[in-house]
Order: sequence, then structure tokens, then C-alpha cells
Amino acid sequence: DAIASEGSILSLAEVTAVGSVAGTYTISKGMLLNYEASQSAGNGRWENRGEVGGSAIDWILTDVTLDSSPGSARAGISAAYEWDNIADRALFNNNDSINDIVPGDPDAGDATWEFWVKPANTTDVMTLFETGGGTGFGFIIDQGVLQAATELDGATKTGSYVSYDLVADTLGLVGGNPTTDFNQYAVTITDLGGLQLYVNGVKVDETTSGVSGDWDGGDGAGLGRFGETNHGGFANGSAAGTYDAPFLGQMAIVRLYSGVLN
Repeated sequence: DAIASEGSILSLAEVTAVGSVAGTYTISKGMLLNYEASQSAGNGRWENRGEVGGSAIDWILTDVTLDSSPGSARAGISAAYEWDNIADRALFNNNDSINDIVPGDPDAGDATWEFWVKPANTTDVMTLFETGGGTGFGFIIDQGVLQAATELDGATKTGSYVSYDLVADTLGLVGGNPTTDFNQYAVTITDLGGLQLYVNGVKVDETTSGVSGDWDGGDGAGLGRFGETNHGGFANGSAAGTYDAPFLGQMAIVRLYSGVLN
């Protein structure tokens, strides 16, 4: 079965086997926030099933809809939330950021973000997630290139910036077309260090610097689009700019872990 050891990113073989037994692909150690569409009631909230915060850290959804039959070849993915319009939004209560709303100040330490995503195309710029504005973190797909950064390094592609071209797919991880099914994209954040980027369990890029002692700020977080005024990791004043970039496609799982999984 596709069971990951505690504290580790899934291997490529484990990712490939996701769904052999429902639920066995969970990475259990330090799962602070956990959003699984298959466990959601689809009532305008994507419920947090993680270890901290409970319903206070649910995503509040506007026009984001639950698809209870996304047609994935991964049997363990039986539902997904769909963003199909530029007006679709997912925000925390009071437009909070991770810094504001998650107990224990996880942004002051190492962390890992995990996403199971199927974008609708590889021609648009799309935000997967961002939080914290100019001192924050962001994860995007830019015309088929998966990118992550902190400290606005994404705009200059320096410092903490990491990337992988999902269309060129030089490592053969998504078959050159990330739109055909859900794939696992994960980013580790090392406090006072850099980022590591994983695609379906394989490390595809890493940096060793660029992350400050706090990878989030007070600017509101957004799932599928920038949340408040700025776009973490990429740009301040994001409205109507390059990184005012709504996600189009489906997300099945979003998770935040404490520590750097590897």
C-alpha cells in the first residue's frame, strides 16, 4: 500500500500507487492543516481536518464548487473542488493569513506544503496558494511552469525561488501534461534557508537561501488567487497585475506540515 514513513515526502512509487487503499497515502507526522475534498460537505466551506485550529481555519468558498466525481485515475481521489471562473475565491475568516490564524506560529519555523492539483490548462498564470504578502510565501503555475518563492523572490527568480517545467517535464513525472490527472506538488520551507520543490515525490529543484526568519506576514492568504492586497512570494499590490492570477482547475488535497519532510 502507498504508506509514507512519518516525516517523509511520498516516493514516486508511492504517489503512483495512491488510492490502492483509500487513505493510505496520508503523511501523518505534524499535519497541522488538512483539507481533503473527499471529506468535505460541500457547503461553502472546505473544512480543516488537521491537528490545529479546527473549523476556525476552514476555507470560506465563493463560487468554488465540490465535484464528487472528478474522474481521476487515482482511486484515492474521489472528490475535488473546482475553480472554473475568475470570480471564484477561497479565503480564511476575516481575510487572515497563516501568521494570523494558525496556532503555534508555524511560519516562524520549518514547514512543508502539499497539494494534489489538476490545472485546466498550461497557458495561464495561476495561483495555487499564497500568504503573507511581501514577506510571505507563494506557489503558482506560470504557463505550465510550477514555481514557488518567499520574500518576493518569484518576480526576479532569485533567492528562494524554485521551479519545474511541467510541460517540458524533463524527468518524466507528469507525462508532459499536468492537466490530465491530479499530481502531487510539494514545497518545503527551511527557516533561514531555502526551498525544496517536489513533483510526485521527486525533488526537482532546491535553494539554500532566501527565506527569512518568518515566511509569512499579515497580508491575507488566498487559495486559488491572491487573498488581500499582495501576493506572497511574488508581488506587492497584485490587483490587475501579472500575479492577479486566478486558478482554473481542481484541487483535491491541501496540507500544511510542521517541519521539512524529505
